[in-house]
Amino acid sequence: MDCYLSKNDDRTFSAYPFYPSADVRYLAPMLRFTHEPFRLWLQRVDVYSEGFKDLLGWIERVNARVFMEFDQKYDGG
Repeated sequence: MDCYLSKNDDRTFSAYPFYPSADVRYLAPMLRFTHEPFRLWLQRVDVYSEGFKDLLGWIERVNARVFMEFDQKYDGG
């Protein structure tokens, strides 16, 4: 189980299974940098199909739109 640890009063640690929410400022750039290598890997292992092409294109467009909306709202642009 992948989780955070919280420190107890007796200096031991316990699992804290509540994750922080995802932040678009971190996720959008990471997705942008990993998208093309993933596409190339799918081609290399010979599983890249028209369905994957459409899906990855859609993900790319949604990611760009989410990032632009966030940037307009919180960057003053």
